[in-house]
Amino acid sequence: MQAYNHASNQTVILQAYLSHSHGHYAHHTHIYTDGSKTTSRACCGMYVLQSGNKTSIGLNKYSSVLTAELYGIVTALYWIFSTKSKTSVIITDSLSTLQAIQNVSWKKNPLLNKACLLYSNLTSAEFTINMLWVPSHKGIVGNKIADRLAKLSTTDVPQILQADTRVKNTLNTLP
Repeated sequence: MQAYNHASNQTVILQAYLSHSHGHYAHHTHIYTDGSKTTSRACCGMYVLQSGNKTSIGLNKYSSVLTAELYGIVTALYWIFSTKSKTSVIITDSLSTLQAIQNVSWKKNPLLNKACLLYSNLTSAEFTINMLWVPSHKGIVGNKIADRLAKLSTTDVPQILQADTRVKNTLNTLP
């Protein structure tokens, strides 16, 4: 029986991800999103690999982890719209969020409805948007950056948020 080697398995996972994402999604804009929650606050982070755009948005303490993860994806969808990025892949480590978006029968969450509607409207307008799950904490650089951004606004320490003003302006118009 062979012993479990965490470092070796992490390398295999990373190599498989890089091979798939750089092959199949080579011409896509890579947008990493993540959500985080503490007892006092929730937050989402978004990182765009090609442009280096970093966004961290703090949410209220009553927001769930699912809400934080969804808000990250909604932020990415608005970024895609505002920058006219016609071919994108949204990369998240939240499998439950992707399953919620995919499950057409469960739409009791207004933010989930918004995510589905934005996605539908963008793809109807000939935007190509794929969503990809990656495992968390496996050394995927974009995911690590999105994770750090999601944790930024969950701390009580003042921070500088680097958000694209087009995304901020679009998010401010939400009903």
